[in-house]
Parts: sequence; structure tokens; C-alpha cells
Amino acid sequence: MNQREIILRRLQSHHLAGPAFKTPAVAVEWFGAVQAQDPAAARWSVAQRLTRPSEKTILKALDERKIVRTWLLRNTLHFVAADDVHWLTGLIGPVVLHRNASAYRRQDLVDHTFEKISTVLKAALKGGAQLTRKELFSILEQHKISTGDQRGSHILYMAALKGVICLGSLNGKQETYTLLDEWIGPSAKLSREASLAELALRYFQSHGPATLQDFTWWSGLPATDAKSGLAGAKKHLHTEVFNSQDYYMKKEGHIATAGQAFLISGYDEYFVGYKDRGIVLDDEYAKEVTPGNGFSPVLILDGKVAGTWKKTITKNTVEFEIKPFAPLSAAHKKAVEDAKKRYRLFMDA
Repeated sequence: MNQREIILRRLQSHHLAGPAFKTPAVAVEWFGAVQAQDPAAARWSVAQRLTRPSEKTILKALDERKIVRTWLLRNTLHFVAADDVHWLTGLIGPVVLHRNASAYRRQDLVDHTFEKISTVLKAALKGGAQLTRKELFSILEQHKISTGDQRGSHILYMAALKGVICLGSLNGKQETYTLLDEWIGPSAKLSREASLAELALRYFQSHGPATLQDFTWWSGLPATDAKSGLAGAKKHLHTEVFNSQDYYMKKEGHIATAGQAFLISGYDEYFVGYKDRGIVLDDEYAKEVTPGNGFSPVLILDGKVAGTWKKTITKNTVEFEIKPFAPLSAAHKKAVEDAKKRYRLFMDA
């Protein structure tokens, strides 16, 4: 297998090229978890993989509790299918909590203090209540629970990783928090061994061809757990070798055709979902994509990062500033215009 084949197979496994998903829940379930620290960008990431990209469709799926936004992999916010929240939280939560234990201790967030916090959160949110961060912090402070000096943020992370809360519907433009068990009700629970295998399968079916190191980074799991997950999923995977490394993918994976353009977020799974992004990003352009803290939105041409882009949204229009790394051919210019149309369709502009 060569680099070009990896790229074309990834376009297909990510469903950027090839068959589109019919619903947001099916798309998110395919990935297992979709990074969503930037909610607007994450909505676009999911929507552009749908038959008809629409931000309203994603918001509706969130409001209808088909997909959920909560803290998971790498202590970062993700979209997760409702049916997957409990087993994923049960698997990932303890890993992240253990990794953050010293930071939590410095904030006096240990088991006995969190018991009080959890009781207050459950009482405040009982009965389907959805409260903003400011509202929740006010209630915690009324119960003599400090939320200053980032302690409040740590409380929210900890409560989400323990499966107490998740993000609810938007209140205007403000995020709200609600009780996870009331928001989605019971869902599948898996053994730890089965959870590791399932997460590995979801990763390699949606990101493959990819390496064990890529999966370990993406999942945030300890190396031994990542290896165990891969071992459990291997019977469903196909292995190829590139540069003396094993790359894993779903057995029935196909190769996409070249020629398409995609305007993706810098946090789209196609780019951010790998430890080694050198397959799609040449070293000479790395500083263009990572000018500071975080990643710029990127233009994908024929599967590779070929530039950056920005958008300006007014009441009825979306304007784009495209900065390709090299002059575009006539075919690529047309492909970029098609990509712009899909984003305007997403924004209903």
C-alpha cells in the first residue's frame, strides 16, 4: 500500500467521498465519537457527511437527544450517539479522571467532596432542568461550593466524566447542562473488554487505514488498553503495510476517486483524528495550518491539505477567503466552488 492509496481509502472511510449518511446519529455512531470542542465547526463536520448538509438537522438531532455532546476522549468535548454514551463514558471516564487526579486534588475535588457536589447538581437539574454554566455555578456557590479559579470548570468536566451530566439544548447561544440519565435514559452497557474492542473497531472503520499509534492518541487510552482493543477488533479488520508500519482498516474498505474538494474544520476527524498527520499535510505547510494554538480550517484537495480558508457570515450570505498553497487548476477551482455551495446549503444561506 502506498501513501496515495491510504489517502483515497481514508476519504472513503470518513464518508467525505462515497456514500453519505442519512442521519446525524448514524454518522456519529460510525465514528464512535466526533470531536466537538468547537460546536459550530463540529456541526459542519457531521453535516457535510450527510445526504443533505444542514445545520438545522444537527441541532434537531441534539434537541431530540439522538446525539449528545459531552466530555470524553482526551478530556475534550465530543458528539456521541445516544446509544453509545453510557458504555463510552464507562470506558473513557475512569481513564481521564485518573490522568487528571493530581489536578483535581489541588482543587479539593476528591471522592468525599464530589459526593456533595454531585448531590447538589442532581437536585438542581432534577426533572429535566437545563441550566447554563452561570446558573449552575450560582447554585453551587449557594451551597458553599467554590467555583472560582477554574474549579467550576473542573467540576463540570468531572461530573460529565462520571456520567452525571452532559450538554443539553442551547438557550439562545448559551450552552446548558442537564442530567445524563434523564436526558437519554438507559442505553447499552458493555464489559471493559467489549468496550475496548468496539471503540477500536469504530476508530479503524471510520479512520482507516490508520496505525495503532494513531488509535492510541485519538482514544487517549493507555497503550496496553489500546493494544487490547485492537486485538479484540482485529477479526473485523484488514492489515496493510506502509513504511514498515501496520495500517488497519475495515475489511470491506473501498478507494475513493480523486478530484473532490472539501472545506473542513481544523478539528475535523479527517485531520485531527491521527497522531501522525503527515500523510495528508506536507511539512512545509505545517505552520500555515497551526499558526498558533489550535488548527486553522483547511482546504482538502484530492485528499491532501492544500490550503486554508475562512468564512464571513452575514444575515443572508456566506463569503469565503480561500488561501491555496499553490495555484489551482480549472478543475480544482470548480471543485472548490462546489464545496462552497455545500457550506452555503449547510447554513441555509
